[in-house]
Amino acid sequence: MSSTATLTVRDIIEDPAKQVVDYGAWQTGPVPASKFPLRKQKRLKYSHTWSWRVIKFESVQRQFLVLLVLNAEIGAFSARLAIKMGDDWAIICTHELHLSHKNWHCHFVSGDVNRTNPGYLRDKENTVYFPSGGKEIPCTIEFNVTLTNAMQIAARRYRFEVPDQAEMDL
Repeated sequence: MSSTATLTVRDIIEDPAKQVVDYGAWQTGPVPASKFPLRKQKRLKYSHTWSWRVIKFESVQRQFLVLLVLNAEIGAFSARLAIKMGDDWAIICTHELHLSHKNWHCHFVSGDVNRTNPGYLRDKENTVYFPSGGKEIPCTIEFNVTLTNAMQIAARRYRFEVPDQAEMDL
């Protein structure tokens, strides 16, 4: 599939031929641009209470990153899926849970991801929110995301293989 053919988030998620290149390792603090490069962001600024890791995979003849970000103290987790676009990256889906609002929800590019504006945490022109609603809806579920299960949660959402726990760097 060429980079100009129509490509949707669903196409990427449902591709059975995904190949994980690197599972990364959990780290804390700011995410360096070398790990998750977005042209419009110098780095993703998180304090030492936030843990993160980057998974790299290939699918539909393209390169992808999944940034996992977790702060169990405040009950916040996100898994951001980014696609390589030229010399930049575009976030095309963010699956998240915050105790501050809503239950599990997703921000994703509806339609062709090739029209996404790269370099931003969220392309406000092309991203939709599912399920609808917002901060006025309280979170009603228990926050049970940990360093141990965060990758499995992201792998279920984005459908990539996860190594056995014993093989994974925690």
